[in-house]
Amino acid sequence: MLPANDAGRAPAPYRDRVATTDHTGSSRTAAAFGPGGWSALGPGLQRLLFDILPALLVGFIQLGGMRGAGESQDVDWSMSGFAAVLLLAGPVALLVRRRRPDVSLMVAFGAALLFAVTETDAPDGPGGFPALAVAVVTAIVFGHRTLGWGLIAVGYVAFGWLPPLVSDNPAPGLGEALGTGAGHLLMGSAGEVIRNRRERRAELAHTRAEEARRRASEARLGIARELHDVLAHNI
Repeated sequence: MLPANDAGRAPAPYRDRVATTDHTGSSRTAAAFGPGGWSALGPGLQRLLFDILPALLVGFIQLGGMRGAGESQDVDWSMSGFAAVLLLAGPVALLVRRRRPDVSLMVAFGAALLFAVTETDAPDGPGGFPALAVAVVTAIVFGHRTLGWGLIAVGYVAFGWLPPLVSDNPAPGLGEALGTGAGHLLMGSAGEVIRNRRERRAELAHTRAEEARRRASEARLGIARELHDVLAHNI
């Protein structure tokens, strides 16, 4: 028989077991920084870290890189307003790269290609390629693999052979063509690697959460059975 003040209550070991086996709250807190858990940072900080800062950095690289290349190389070229707009179009498109990676990629691709075709006398520099690379990787990571790889293939041909068709610039040689192809493949492969790692982390986090819930459920069920036995015996 249990004492009167303990009737209907679980013995202390059972109450302690409930406190020590229910880790769902802590698992949710730990999972906040797993795949998709960056929402804990808040929408404003997310946008700053993942949209605005990368766009500003890429814009600085493209504008500053081309301006510096024009000053350091013996090339008769000055950046026009139209060229500056094209160099800024890709970074601006990166602002929506997580919400609309397909649109971001197509705008960055179009701006980079138009710059390469219209500014054939420009010095060797980054052009619109940094924004294009970020947009390609993002599109592949977020599931637009066909579009990403398709534009990689189209871009390999377009960037290599369209400018020579509209200017006096020579067509790329074998070594340059191979190097450009390797760079395009590396860009797409980087997107695939990041996508695979992202999916594995999400699957692992899901598995851990399910395991924690299963263990907590089993612990509660076991405690409920023990309580039932104790109360039945008491009655």
